[in-house]
Amino acid sequence: MAAAINSTATSAEAQAIEVASALNALERAQSTDLEPLNNVQVDLDAENGLLSITMTLPVTVTATATGFAVAAVPYLT
Repeated sequence: MAAAINSTATSAEAQAIEVASALNALERAQSTDLEPLNNVQVDLDAENGLLSITMTLPVTVTATATGFAVAAVPYLT
C-alpha cells in the first residue's frame, strides 16, 4: 500500500490535482514491462488552461444492511 499523500493545496480542486499527480508518478515509478500500470492519466492542455484527470481504480463492493460499501483496493506499494 502506498503512503498517504500530504496535500498543501488550499482548495479541493488543487488537492485533486496533487493526488492525481502523485498517483500518476507512483504508477510510472512502479510500472514494468511485465506489469504496466496506467490507471491514472493526467493530461494538460496548456493552450486552453485545462487539466483532464482520468482514474480507473480497483475496488471491492460489499453488501451492507443499508446498501453497498465501496472500498479502494491497494495496487501501489
